[in-house]
Amino acid sequence: MCNRRNKLRHWLRGWVATAALLGAVLLPVTAQAAEGADATEATQVTLKSWLKDQEEKRPYAVNQQITLYLELATNRWFTAGTRIGQFELPGVMVKQRSELATNFTQRRDGETWSHQRWELTLYPQQSGQFEIPAIAVRATVARPEGGSRQITLTTHPQRFAAALPDPALMVGGRWLSASNLTLSQRWQRSADDHADGELRVGDAITRTVTASGQDTLSVLIPPLITPLVQAMGGCRLIRRRPG
Repeated sequence: MCNRRNKLRHWLRGWVATAALLGAVLLPVTAQAAEGADATEATQVTLKSWLKDQEEKRPYAVNQQITLYLELATNRWFTAGTRIGQFELPGVMVKQRSELATNFTQRRDGETWSHQRWELTLYPQQSGQFEIPAIAVRATVARPEGGSRQITLTTHPQRFAAALPDPALMVGGRWLSASNLTLSQRWQRSADDHADGELRVGDAITRTVTASGQDTLSVLIPPLITPLVQAMGGCRLIRRRPG
């Protein structure tokens, strides 16, 4: 009887040790399914990030808009606003152009997962190699038993390169990367136009040049009109003060 009890105890200890070992192995594998993951009992939360078009394995263009996606997912639902940690990247402008995320659901292993996809836009200002640091994302999700829990996950750092398609594009400092770019201009005379339509010395003319495009920022559009001093062949415009 004692021998049977000892064998049973030995078998139970081995089973518990095996179960503990399996648990220690399986937990990291679950976490590695995304960059960041948090799992407590029935509540699971994952975070992943990626750069748009990075799979093409070629440098982005200087001033090109690069989209960085951050996607949260949980098998419960989000109960409060998500906070994305701010970061600085020397030589790159970082903007969050939308305050709202794209929300959708997906079925996974018989469960409905809630997703939030956020977008950050990056604009490299010079050629070179860049590394996006780890970004902290704080989310609040529902508990199965009621109430909410707040968690913070972080992304993995990501690297990308930027370069000019042609160095000659920087001649004169006029370079813009955009899609669907259009240029238009309009000439407008002063209100007191002459009946014959002819211009007189002293008449005022206003020229308006407008650039419109997608996937860029207004601050990145170079000057569109040649400075007045250059246009007048070196002549200077002198403004007289009243009196």
